[in-house]
Amino acid sequence: MLFFLGKYIAALRNEEKLKKLLIEENDERTAYIESKAGSKAINATIMLLALAMLVANFFDKTVFFTLMAATLATAMTKIVICCYYKRKF
Repeated sequence: MLFFLGKYIAALRNEEKLKKLLIEENDERTAYIESKAGSKAINATIMLLALAMLVANFFDKTVFFTLMAATLATAMTKIVICCYYKRKF
């Protein structure tokens, strides 16, 4: 967080750095890549939680149910966000 604060303060002091920062933050290609990476990361997280849930089933029921709740919460969050954006766009 302090890194970004220093980056923004430096950009405010230098016009060239400010232009570069504005281009970097408004770049559509970067935003597209980040959105695709986030989508893949959520899918991987859900799969890894489900796998951990299956393994934990053999060892401890409390851990199993905790991982099941985390998996369901993550999956439901993804479904709600997908439905929201499908209606919005």
